Amino acid sequence: MNDNTRTITTNFYGDRAFDILDSVSGQLSDGMWENSRGYDKYWTNFRVVRLDDNRVVFRVNKDSYTRYCGRYLDNPFARMSDTEFLAWYAGKLKAIIVCEAKDHNWKKGWWKRDNTTNTSYYLNRKLDITVADIYTVYDELLGRKNRADDVYGTRIWGRKADDETIAKRAELAEAKAKALADYNEHVAMLDEKLKKFTTEINADKQQAHKVYCAVLENLEAKYKIA
Repeated sequence: MNDNTRTITTNFYGDRAFDILDSVSGQLSDGMWENSRGYDKYWTNFRVVRLDDNRVVFRVNKDSYTRYCGRYLDNPFARMSDTEFLAWYAGKLKAIIVCEAKDHNWKKGWWKRDNTTNTSYYLNRKLDITVADIYTVYDELLGRKNRADDVYGTRIWGRKADDETIAKRAELAEAKAKALADYNEHVAMLDEKLKKFTTEINADKQQAHKVYCAVLENLEAKYKIA
C-alpha cells in the first residue's frame, strides 16, 4: 500500500483493542481467509496503526487500486465512507469469533457483553482476549453506546499517553524515518553498482549477486531493517 491514505480513528488507546483489530487484519491475510485470493484486495488496502499517543487508527488507501505481487487490485474501500468501513470491519470481526466458537464448541449464549469466560485465540496476538473485550470493540466499530463499565472498560479502552511519552515516540519515529531513508539511498546505489557490474563489465552474475546479498545483509544489520 502506498502513502496516499486517509485516517479512520477509533476511541481506543488500549493494547487489547489494538491486538483485536490487528488480528482481524491477520485473519484476512494469513488466517481465516488466507486461501481466498479475492480477499487480497481487502487486506492490502489498509493497516491498523498505533499513534504516538496510543490511539488506534486505520490507515486506508485512498487510491482506486493497489499493487500486490505484480497484480493491480481494486480498492473496495475507495467507495466506502469511514462509517461503512468500520461496519465492514465489525462484520469480519464477528465472523471470526463466531467461527472460533463453532470450532471449539462453545456453549450456546456465549455472545454476551459480560462474557469473560471464553477467551479467543483467533483474535489475539500477544494478550489474553475475552469475548467481552471483543464485544466492546465490536460495539465501538458500529458506533454504539459504550456498555462496558468504568472498571472493566479501562482494560479495553486504555489511556492516552502523556506528553513526555508522545514527544519521545515522535523523536524516535523521526530517527527511524531518517535511518530508513539512508538505507533506501544506500540500496539504490548498490542496485546501480550491481547493474553496471553485470552489464558493462560482463562479470559473473551469480558471484555478483552473492556479493550484493552480503553487502545488503550488512546494511540491514546497520539500519536494523527487518
